[in-house]
Parts: sequence; C-alpha cells; structure tokens
Amino acid sequence: MTDLSEKLDRSGRQRLIEAVRRLSPAEYRDLTISLLGGMGVRVQSAREQQGALLVHGQGEVAYLVLVSRSGFSDPEMVARSLIKDAKEGGRTPVLMTMQELDPGTLNLLEREGVSYADTDRFLSLLERYGLDEQLLVKEDLKVLEDRGEPCLPSVGKLEELLEEAERSGRKGDGAGAIRLLDQALQIKPLNDSIWLKKASYLLAMGRAAEALTAATRAAELRPGDAMTWYTIALIHNRLEDRERELAAYDNVLRIDPGNAPALLNKGATLYELGRLEWALKVFNDLVHRYPQDPRGWNNRGLALKGMGRAVEAQAAFEKASALDRDFADPLINLARMREERGDIPGAVEGWKDVLRLVDSRADIWAHLGTCLRALGELDDALTALDRALALDPSMEPVRREREDLVAQMAAARPGPAPVPGGTLDEEVVEGAKDEGSLAVRPFESGPPAEVKEEKALQVPDAQPPAEVSQERTVQPVGTKVLAPSPSATAVAPANEAGRLEPRSEASVPLPFQGSPSAIEVAEGPEARRLVEIPTGERAAEGEGKEGAPTQAPKSPSEWPFEVRLPPLPEGL
Repeated sequence: MTDLSEKLDRSGRQRLIEAVRRLSPAEYRDLTISLLGGMGVRVQSAREQQGALLVHGQGEVAYLVLVSRSGFSDPEMVARSLIKDAKEGGRTPVLMTMQELDPGTLNLLEREGVSYADTDRFLSLLERYGLDEQLLVKEDLKVLEDRGEPCLPSVGKLEELLEEAERSGRKGDGAGAIRLLDQALQIKPLNDSIWLKKASYLLAMGRAAEALTAATRAAELRPGDAMTWYTIALIHNRLEDRERELAAYDNVLRIDPGNAPALLNKGATLYELGRLEWALKVFNDLVHRYPQDPRGWNNRGLALKGMGRAVEAQAAFEKASALDRDFADPLINLARMREERGDIPGAVEGWKDVLRLVDSRADIWAHLGTCLRALGELDDALTALDRALALDPSMEPVRREREDLVAQMAAARPGPAPVPGGTLDEEVVEGAKDEGSLAVRPFESGPPAEVKEEKALQVPDAQPPAEVSQERTVQPVGTKVLAPSPSATAVAPANEAGRLEPRSEASVPLPFQGSPSAIEVAEGPEARRLVEIPTGERAAEGEGKEGAPTQAPKSPSEWPFEVRLPPLPEGL
C-alpha cells in the first residue's frame, strides 16, 4: 500500500480499529467513558484489569462493563468471570471487546442474557455516537506523515483559523474569535474542543445563554470530558441556576473525583444555598485529599461556624492561617469570631493582623474603627473610619457612624470638632506613603502598601463577608473559597470581602467531556469567595433543601443495546 489515495481509501473500519489500538491508556479510557456517557451510563469508576478496562456505571440499573480493545485469549472464561462478579455485586454484566466471539461464548452470553458488543458492534457504536471522526483524522494524519505530506488541505485551513482565533482572543476581540471559530466549525462540526472554545469566549463576553448552548454541544460530542462539565458549571453559576451548577460539578467529580476546583466550588455553592452539612462533607473530602491547601480548611471552618460548632471552626481557621501566613481570609474569619463573642481587644488585634496583609479593603478598616470605638480609643477609631471612607466614599453606614463618633468626641471635650484626617499627625500622614506592616501602636505609622490578595469565596451580604475560598475558571474550571466577613453594625459589605469569586478558565479540567444534562462553562481561573450568610437568611434559603442530596442528571431509561442475539439496536 504505497499509493496515498489507496491508503486513505482503505476500509474505514480497519483504519478505525488501528486508531483505537494506537490510543494511549489514558486516551482509551477517555474514549470508553465518552462512549458509555453517550449511551446514558454514568461512569462511577474505571480501572485497568489485565489489559482491559473494568467500568462500574449507573443507568436505569447498575452495570459492570468489561471493555477490551485487544480481545481475550479465552473469551468464554472471561465472560463467566464477569457474570459471576456482576451477580455478586448486584450489577448487570456487559461485555465489549474488539474481537469476533466464538460460538461457545455467544451461547453463554445468550443463555445468561448478557448484553455484548463484538468488533462490528463496537465500531458501530463509535460511529453512532460521533466518536469515530477524530480517531480517523489522527489516523489519516499519520498516513500523510508517512508519505511526507504536511496535512490534508482542510486540516491546514482549520489550524490556520484556530490560530487566528487565538490571536484575536488575546487582543480582546472576542467577537472576532467567535466568527473564526464558527468558520472552523463549518470544517469540523463534530470537534468538541472548538465548541468548548467558543463557549468560553461567549461566557467571557457575558453571553451566558449562548455559551451554554455551545458547551452543551461539546458535552454531547464528548460526554467524558471533565473540563467541559466544569465550564458548564461556571456557565450555570453565571446564570444563577445553582441546581444545574451542582449537577455539572457532580459530573466533573464522577470523571475526576480529586478535581480540587470542582470540590471547592461545589462546596461553596452548597454553602451559599444553606446546605451546610453537605458543604461540610465536600470540604472534609477536600482537606482529606489536599491537606496542605489552606482554602479547604478555611471553607471547612465557615461551614462549621454556620452549624454552630465554633471551637472546631476556630481550629480550622487557625490551620488555614498556619498553612499560608499570607492568606488573609482565615485571619478575617478569626477576627470576626472574636468580635462576635465580645472579645473586642482580641478583635482589634485580629483586624490589625489582616491589615498587615491587605490595607485596601474599606470594610476591614470600618470594622477596626467600630472595635476601637467600643474600647474608647476614639482618636484611632476616627482615623480608621476616615480611612474606610477614603477607600469607599459610598459606605453610608460608616459615614453615619463617623458622624456619631465626631459628635461623641465633641461632647466629651471642648474645642473644634475633628475634621476628616484631623486625628492623623504629620508622622502618620508621612507613614501612610511608606510600604510595610502596621506599627506596634495602631495608626502611628502608615498602613502597609496595598497587597494583592487571592480571590476567595465570601459569605453573603449584610456584613463584611466571611472569607470563603472558591475557584471559578475554565481550566479545569474555577474554585470557590469561603472568606470571612467582618460584621459591624455600621458596615456595609464590600464587593471583595468574603464573597464567592468567579471561576477562572485556567482551572477547568480538559480531560473528558460530559453528556448534555447539566452542562456549564467555567469562567476563568479566579477563585470564588464565599460570603457568610446571616443566620436568618440562611434558614430561609435552606429551608426544605438542607440535607437534600444533589440530583444527578437522568440517564436514558434503557441500556442502548438490550441484547440477547444480536445485541445491537435496530439500524446499526
């Protein structure tokens, strides 16, 4: 077979067989998961066993599927073992192998009522669920490489369009990138990665509904890809459809149980919904898998605090702070806990610790001012409130508190009332220009230069949010981080403080793409921050929901090929 046209015109099925057998173990696993997902079977686990892949899946019933691309030397013995294991585990056995089965094996499968797919049926299923095209493209490219040809003309044009779309995206021309991707889809309409790229650009442009349509198409084409489902979760988050967001994270975690961004964001979403016990379970799993990640410990602390387990919550915040001394969220949560239990001197020291890391948050300065006023340190309290208003003049509750404080100071001593900034002496004003940490005596040297903080999930409105860590990204996609929210009587929550942050695209998983039922797109590699929900609101939102398990997307009601003999669906 030396002629190029003869090679490319070979039996498509033979080329497909060779393409499947050339896949790496990870690629073959992805292909199997995508195939089963398209057939309505949610994969719970997939592990190699003697050269084959043993899959535990769930459809209308629980399945035990044995898949082999190389065949078995004694398929009848393998079938007997599979049937035995399936019965012991209460599952329905399914055998899929790329080989012709002998009469003895066929009789056994028919007698036991076992669904199966031999070579022809296996290839027919790949074609039926649109998984053959990419395999054949790779095979054709290999043939062309052997011949010395660069690539097929359509492939060259496709690569040119994708590179141009990438350049447009980097320049901020999202609309131009989408136009180019649409042209690429005219060449390769079944390419899931192009659909996913389009979804990501649409989401970045704020066109979430269109992004969901594109991401759903990507999931239909490759339901076993974790990054696709992560992106879908981010899109649902943007659309504020929390239940579908959770379902999409569940799909990510079925494919990749240790996906940290998905765990972080799922827990943060459950927290936001007031389902604290479920959120705690997720965060417990996260800190078990990643004990050195401070975001998991911080979020675990918020969930415990919301459940009234203050001692355990404090320990979790302290653990998070010990793991990363530059992570402000747990320090905010600890300061808030001290303030809430009436330890005002401890709260003052806590807020100063926070300001040593980040001095650009008006809500933190406002909380510090409120606590200093409670201690009777009125001059320093005024300085802190002035700093808060300088950072955010729109904080009317803080402005009213400052006016009350000025009136209190005027009543306590004769003389002109202090004016904004009047309590700062020359040394303080000069110090404010210098970088560094707070001095031992509050406000006698300038607050530290602004420090960029990582985004983390925060707690809801009304009070400066508790810092919750999350990621919201298309990567594998984003992660939420629960963040502490300082609560002060006169302080309105700032946008940054302790709130769930958007996910970033760099955190979304790209391995598999899931089936269309709960699809969402990740936003980017930012971490979502949780804001602590006031008790009354949490009770109202969580009523009837807390403790309710997240529903997974429904799968088709039948195993796609109910088999005796032959097992394939009609028309294949």
